[in-house]
Amino acid sequence: MALKTYEINYFKSKDACSIDWQNEEYSIKDLEASLISIECDDGELYHQLTLDDFKIKSFSDFEPVLMSENNYRLCFVAEVLIDLEKKELITFKKALVECNFQVVARLEFKKNGNDVLDENGDYAYLFEPDEDKFVELQLKD
Repeated sequence: MALKTYEINYFKSKDACSIDWQNEEYSIKDLEASLISIECDDGELYHQLTLDDFKIKSFSDFEPVLMSENNYRLCFVAEVLIDLEKKELITFKKALVECNFQVVARLEFKKNGNDVLDENGDYAYLFEPDEDKFVELQLKD
């Protein structure tokens, strides 16, 4: 096993992805953000790692920066542990090399550590993605 630490740095707002917040019941500032996937684009297809493929070592400095009405840039820094030598991740690793280690990190939001559900018990509709920004998946080890 060759777990290595990588950093995803969306600390500066101009480099961060943006979303349009759609939910009136919950404020983005009342919920906890967490990393749920990492994506890269090899020019033909998007390739994705989920929480089954990596571990979150740290998730810090989260700040939703209001850009305009209900539009936020999602600023944060995350360190993740990934074993890119695993057989199951070969396709992702090849795509990562093709795109020069440029990735998009996807977040979800929770309330007190739990999924945010609507009155029917379904996942609440919270936001619509707006603009993706790719950043380098930086090796830390």
